Amino acid sequence: TTPYATNYVISTTTGVMEHHVGLGIELGLFNGHYHLSTAYWYRSYLLATKLMVVEKMKAKMKAQKEMELKIAKEEAVAAAKAEKGKKKGKKAGRKNNAAKHAVAAAASMTVKVTDEDEEDELDIRLIRAKQLLCRGIMKFLAVLNQADVLKAPEYKFTSQRVCFVKRFESFGQIQQPRPLTHDDFVHASNFLNFSSAQIQASSAECFSECRTELDKFISDCKTVGEHYRSISQDEARNLVKVCVGNSIFLMKLSQAIVKGDTAECKVTFDFQSNGQFCSIKVG
Repeated sequence: TTPYATNYVISTTTGVMEHHVGLGIELGLFNGHYHLSTAYWYRSYLLATKLMVVEKMKAKMKAQKEMELKIAKEEAVAAAKAEKGKKKGKKAGRKNNAAKHAVAAAASMTVKVTDEDEEDELDIRLIRAKQLLCRGIMKFLAVLNQADVLKAPEYKFTSQRVCFVKRFESFGQIQQPRPLTHDDFVHASNFLNFSSAQIQASSAECFSECRTELDKFISDCKTVGEHYRSISQDEARNLVKVCVGNSIFLMKLSQAIVKGDTAECKVTFDFQSNGQFCSIKVG
């Protein structure tokens, strides 16, 4: 149908855009904490959009399968009833028994879960996990900025706005999903109305929920063939390492903020576990 085709195109386009940003991070094109923050913020938006579209497509397919099953059941019952009344006597008795069995068999019919359905469920879980990880990292960076451990870069011959526009210039001609602007980023990254403790709690929650999704992903992989997985179990475990590492260093930063020792904090970005998601080390 047209809505399904539209959603499929948007999902594919969003996936390409998200992959583009991810490769930019992996290749070091987003150099420094400020530009990494813009990348993870934009990537979070793309993943959230893709998640919404994919879940909508899945719900549509599920509803279609349920409708097809309902029609099949009704047809099976109607055929059994029609066969039931054709003959009389002993043959009719046998026909009645056969009709009853046919009706019972139709009633027990259920929607079959295919390998492709399990693949879709794994993809949704992974998209959700990546989106949570992006949000967690972005908020971790916001805590560091609020504590003055990191400061936004200042330029003499350019500006943050120009850098943002150039970074995401390739998305300008795409109508869906809507390209984001620097003003969108400034508004979304303004945490002045939130305390450091609130942002820390939100970031920690994102890392925790991401780990839960990844643990479920790894568990589900045991019953799904390798060719139906978006990433391997080892890659998923490496993402778990990123979650755990960020949670630990976020707690360390929280303790430094309480003690007032943030002036001594040094920040490094470790991409050893995963090339597209960093562990923010605070020492």
